[in-house]
Amino acid sequence: WNFNVRNVETLNLSFGDTVIAAARSGENNYKYSRTFKSNAVYAVYPSNQFMLSKDSMAYTINVTPDAYPAIQVQEQRDSFSLKQVYFKGMINDDYGFSRLAFEYRFLKSGSDSLKHSDAVVYENLTVHRGITQDQFYYYLNLDNIKINPGDEVEYYFEVWDNDGVSGAKSARSMSNIIKAPTLEELSKQKEADNKALKDEMKENI
Repeated sequence: WNFNVRNVETLNLSFGDTVIAAARSGENNYKYSRTFKSNAVYAVYPSNQFMLSKDSMAYTINVTPDAYPAIQVQEQRDSFSLKQVYFKGMINDDYGFSRLAFEYRFLKSGSDSLKHSDAVVYENLTVHRGITQDQFYYYLNLDNIKINPGDEVEYYFEVWDNDGVSGAKSARSMSNIIKAPTLEELSKQKEADNKALKDEMKENI
């Protein structure tokens, strides 16, 4: 608040049972600042050595809560290569964004000799901070994650709003899990493919 006054020596603000003196910023000026997280009612009481104001008009402050951001993602796998995945997403927030990231972590390592860390890996994506709705695209090549036979990997997207009062809030997309076939499963699949090929060749003779 910035108050322009005349013949005022003290300016108090009352919030319920709490009375706070505004700071004098000039001969006829007072100022006060405060952050509100919920609705509030306050009153202003100016006074000087000749008059102590007991009556004042009440004012109401209505606070609009900062909602959580929202994210929706569509996934499409390449028909020619299962290792290539394409994503299209939409993010929404009532005030804007501060960060968008693709995240993944290994849930299971297929081999003790090639064991992965279970820590979450973040890849920050470009996001337009000053708008309330934004669309994004992302391409994932599973070779870059270095998945070994038998590994299980969870992945998802996460977006943060730009709440500078309570701290940025985040929302995650639905998570998916990649389960790489084990060496035994790959061997069985190879045997099945070879058998099917031999059977087809016999039918053509």
